[in-house]
Amino acid sequence: PGREEIARRLGADDYLIKPVSRAALLGAIDALDRPVQSVLVADDDPEAVQLLARMLAASGRGYRVLRATRAGQALALLHSHHPDIILMDLVMPDMDGYQLLAVKAADPAIRDIATIIVSGMMPDHGLSQGTSFTVVQRGGVGLDDMLAYISTLTVPDRTSGK
Repeated sequence: PGREEIARRLGADDYLIKPVSRAALLGAIDALDRPVQSVLVADDDPEAVQLLARMLAASGRGYRVLRATRAGQALALLHSHHPDIILMDLVMPDMDGYQLLAVKAADPAIRDIATIIVSGMMPDHGLSQGTSFTVVQRGGVGLDDMLAYISTLTVPDRTSGK
């Protein structure tokens, strides 16, 4: 599935794959179509937190940035400061991002806080099957190429019996 579909399935507004450019980060925030003044950055890697905070500061938009290196800490900051958005990784030591998303979704006090996942990996929690398939090829995809791709995906593998 594409990143929009993955984000939707996880209950997030967007899903960005690391490394993230400042333009991609700000574009994802702008796509929320709501005012954003405060941002919580939650990642177990302090360098990743620092990098995202620098990107936000360099934007010149005056964001107030909160930082968390553990999901439990992020949850506490969501409640105490109620930021406009959380940028979060899925891999954290005390509670992973999937658990944090579930707790957030179940809590009426914080469920409406926008969420952008910023992760170095694609999620594996049953999200590997999508509703669409995209082929990108330099120079375009001709009919013969497309038929070969479809054939590869639909013809049983005669060597393995599948």
